[in-house]
Amino acid sequence: MKEKVKARIEKVGEKFADETVRLGITGLSRAGKTVFITSLVDNLLRRKNMVALNSALEGNILDVADPEEIQNSEIHPFQSEVHRKTLISGEWPGHTSVVSGLCVPIRVKSEGFIGKVAPERTVYLEMVDYPGEWLLDLALIGKSYSDWSRTALSHAGNRKEAIEYLKLVVATDGAAEFQAPESEDKATELADAWKKYLRSAKEKGYSDCTPGRFILSGGKTDDTSPRDDTFPLTFAPLPQGPLPQGNYPKGTLGEKFARQYEEYKKKFVEPFFKDHFKKIDRQIVLVDVLGAIAKGPWALKDLRRTMHGILDAFQPTKNPFLAAIMGPSIDRIFFAATKADLLHHKQHGELIAIMESLVKDAKQRAGFSGTKAESTAMAALCTANGERGKLPDPHAILYPVLQEGRKWLDMDFLSTNFVLQERHKWLSKGFLSMNFAPACLPLKADEGLPHIRLDEAAEFLLGDKLSP
Repeated sequence: MKEKVKARIEKVGEKFADETVRLGITGLSRAGKTVFITSLVDNLLRRKNMVALNSALEGNILDVADPEEIQNSEIHPFQSEVHRKTLISGEWPGHTSVVSGLCVPIRVKSEGFIGKVAPERTVYLEMVDYPGEWLLDLALIGKSYSDWSRTALSHAGNRKEAIEYLKLVVATDGAAEFQAPESEDKATELADAWKKYLRSAKEKGYSDCTPGRFILSGGKTDDTSPRDDTFPLTFAPLPQGPLPQGNYPKGTLGEKFARQYEEYKKKFVEPFFKDHFKKIDRQIVLVDVLGAIAKGPWALKDLRRTMHGILDAFQPTKNPFLAAIMGPSIDRIFFAATKADLLHHKQHGELIAIMESLVKDAKQRAGFSGTKAESTAMAALCTANGERGKLPDPHAILYPVLQEGRKWLDMDFLSTNFVLQERHKWLSKGFLSMNFAPACLPLKADEGLPHIRLDEAAEFLLGDKLSP
């Protein structure tokens, strides 16, 4: 009888001690969100290489169960095992086009008062993946059509990819009366030209390409978006209107675009962030810094501006909408420069310094006061071996050169002229970036996917939650 009572007490205690932790994964397209989630799940299940995760090293993690679906009809199951098989076969997962997620039950020891009642408890780790382009739209929340137009046209003004669109804008009177069908044809022409520009700018390497959904589907919704076939995504930026705050008179093309812009935010942007960011406890920000470096100084500057816009949106003082739905729940944020395996390990310090420079202002602003923050260079999956090679020039950034096809071979290193001239002048000509396929390496049953500092990220983000 006493044993039954004790068992019931322990069961109730476990339910009381169980905890759900939602990890927010923030990253633009190609930053590595899908690979990060896949590798973290794999290395929690197979913890041999998670030496910096103290709970794993000290035996506090008793068991990690297979991932479960998140109980939300709008979140597709994240196929971690499918992605893992794709990676170890030497291929990258496809581009993320839907919202997907999973929940990883982690059984850990309990101590203290809770431990007396329930010696074990379960931490449910939830993670959600989504198209990186959608993240760009976070900067639209709280910004009027006039404000967005001013910023978008300012950025596009110096880019050759926008020439066609800018010519159309010059020939358009946004304050003219909107009359069908001529005005509808003009609106469609402008919107199509803007979408074409966005896709070209993204391909070039620019980060500040909004609206983000225009890049993915040319303005069409997908299966995870609120569907409304009567809502055409037909708008584009125009010069400032004649009314105060740059607005346009009612019944004009400019006013129609402004309404469509607000409708876009209401039906697509706000619901997405309300559903998937309101319960975040911890956050990791993944940034493809090396990809921006390879494009040139302009891309690094553009990435910095884009990241500031995204991170500013998480600050309650700057974004009342997200402050209302999120609250001050995020208490730890981790900034990671991804794909660190493509860089010689002795130069990871320089990569971390660049990462720190990109997010320095955002980390110091009031919105992150009281939030613990760290930065590092990380690779959720190693595709190149940064231990090999030599450094002929201490100022050079070195990339491994793939010698034969997609095979896993010894790497030589190609020295490039990357010189830190001044604090914010990182680059000179001649920088080379290469894309690698995942290595086809046989893994033992207890080995997770090879990584660099994934365990350090896990320790910072989850270590206290997994401790007794």
